[in-house]
Amino acid sequence: MADTLEDDFLIEDAYILQQNIAVENDTSGSSSEKQKSANINNKRKAVSKDTATNLNGDGVASKKSKTKKQKYEQISTIPQTPDGQKELWNKCMKKAFKDISQLEFDGIAINEKSIYVPDKEIKVQNGDPEYLKELITTSASNLFSKNFKHKGAPRVLIICSSAIRAVDLVRRCRPLSKRMVGKLFSKHMKIKDQQQNLAKFAMDIVVGTPNRILKLVELGDLKLGQLKLVLVDCTKDSKMRVCIDMDEVRDDLYKLWKDYLNALAIRGDDNDDSGGRQDEQERKLRIGLFESQ
Repeated sequence: MADTLEDDFLIEDAYILQQNIAVENDTSGSSSEKQKSANINNKRKAVSKDTATNLNGDGVASKKSKTKKQKYEQISTIPQTPDGQKELWNKCMKKAFKDISQLEFDGIAINEKSIYVPDKEIKVQNGDPEYLKELITTSASNLFSKNFKHKGAPRVLIICSSAIRAVDLVRRCRPLSKRMVGKLFSKHMKIKDQQQNLAKFAMDIVVGTPNRILKLVELGDLKLGQLKLVLVDCTKDSKMRVCIDMDEVRDDLYKLWKDYLNALAIRGDDNDDSGGRQDEQERKLRIGLFESQ
């Protein structure tokens, strides 16, 4: 019994040519047999043609992916309330930690007290090109100091999904600080150069992607001890996805939160005994989600 051809079986051109010649020279067979041979050859040519269209740049046949693309949740707008941002963050974070128990997840779930609420009213709406500037400016007087000399330990960390987006956000942040704005992403940038900059300069603001930020934190070059504000860019990309729900960055983003940022974030029981707000110097880390076209 003949072996069946697998879907990814590659027919050699020489073999097909030999079969064609054999059919042309076979004048003794019946017309029906010749027709069957011709049909087989046509099918083989079709298989070979289909395979050729799937060759990658190195001339190697690539197998078709059998896995379905994950459908991203369409996040139309970013909530402005602490409770709304908390719910959205935890909902997206659950996708990164599917295998842990609910009790374990509750231990890393963000609290609404951890969500950043500006001290002053912001004049523009979330999504406006000026929103990031206004968001940082409302807290800059409390966060930025001329006497701040902690190298590699920023006060504000901005997390975004790509290097291209990071470059744009760095450009917007430069007028907000008299110090260098850190750029932490992998595209066209060596980690060694970033390590040297972190060791050499004090920075108010650092912008980067989850993977590179996490790597530099793990190596000890990016220090989080002075960090007071984390802003996560949720501006939609060309595919209408946002950073907190992208496959490419999800694992690194929420690992950064679970292993490092969560321990620094203010919790519901961090207020003083009188129920009032903590002293500014004792406030811990807060996190905010924003859009800025």
